Amino acid sequence: DLPQNSYAEVFFMDNGLADHFSNLYDLYHTGGERLDQRLSEVIAADLIKENFEQDLMVKRDFDVTRYQHSTGGLSLLPYADPAVKLSALIAYIETDPTRYNDKALKEYFLNIYSDSESNLDQVVLSLLGLASLNEPVLNSLDALKDSPDLDLTERLYVALAYQRIGSVQDAQDIYDEIREEVMDKDAEDYVHALGMMLAAGIQEKDDAVTLKSYVQKNRIEDDILNLYRLGYSKNALKYANPSPASLTVRPGNSEEKIELKGCGFHSVIASGMKGLSVTDVEGDISAVVYYEKTVEPSAFTNTEGLSITRTYYNVTTG
Repeated sequence: DLPQNSYAEVFFMDNGLADHFSNLYDLYHTGGERLDQRLSEVIAADLIKENFEQDLMVKRDFDVTRYQHSTGGLSLLPYADPAVKLSALIAYIETDPTRYNDKALKEYFLNIYSDSESNLDQVVLSLLGLASLNEPVLNSLDALKDSPDLDLTERLYVALAYQRIGSVQDAQDIYDEIREEVMDKDAEDYVHALGMMLAAGIQEKDDAVTLKSYVQKNRIEDDILNLYRLGYSKNALKYANPSPASLTVRPGNSEEKIELKGCGFHSVIASGMKGLSVTDVEGDISAVVYYEKTVEPSAFTNTEGLSITRTYYNVTTG
C-alpha cells in the first residue's frame, strides 16, 4: 500500500513483457562507476526505446574510452586491467558496438585467440567476442565444439557464440546435451546466469524463466550480474509475441478505457490518497509499479569489515 501523501507510476502491459520491462527499468536506474553499471543504464535505455518506444534520458555523461585499454580490451574500472570475459560478454549484449573502438576490440580478441599461451577458456571467450562483433568464426567454433577438454562453462560460451552468429541449431544441439546440468538447481550460479541468456536466445522460454528465478533467488555475487540480466532480456524480447488486451482503470474519480497492442504499454499516476482500481480486464496483463520510498539509515545492512572514519586536519599545522 502507498502512503497517503505519495504517488506511484503504474505501467500496464502484456504479462510476458512485464518481466523484461521491470528488469530493464531496474537496470536503467543502476548507479556506480564500474563499466557494467554504467552500461546498464545506457543499454537498458536502448532496449526500452527499441522495444517499448519510451525514450529515457541517460542521466550521466559516459566516456567509454576510460574503460578501454590500449590493447583494445575492456576493464571493469578505468584503472584496472582488461578482462577477456568482461570484454566478450559486453560485446555479446551490447546494442551499439561503435560505442567503443570496435576495431581495437576485435584485435584484442584476435590476439588472444592466436596467442599460443592463451588457455582454453580465453580462446573460447575470444571466439564469443569475435562472434558478437560479426566476425566469421563458424569454422573455428566447429573445430572446437566437440573437444573433450571443454568444461560446462566453456560449452555455454561456445553455444552463445553459435547463437550470436545465427547458427541457432548448433546452439540448440549443445544446449540439449548440457541441459540437465544447466537446469540443476544446485549448479553454480554463473552456470544458471549463462544458461538463462542462452535459453532465452534459442527460445527455450520456460527454461529461461526457471533459470532467471534461480538467479534472482540466489542473488549471485558476481560483479557482472547486470550483463547477464541485460543479455536475458535482450534475447527474450526478440521473440516476444504479446497478445491484444484491454482494461479499465480508475485513478481517483476519473475513468479510462485502455487497449494494449503489440509491445505497447500504458502508464497512469496513482496516489496513496485516491487509490487506483482496475476492472474489465481482458487478456493477460501485468502491472509494473514504481514509486519512491524513504529509507531510514538504520535499515541498511552493515558490511562486515567496512567502516568509515572522519579525521580533521589543521591546514597550517597538519
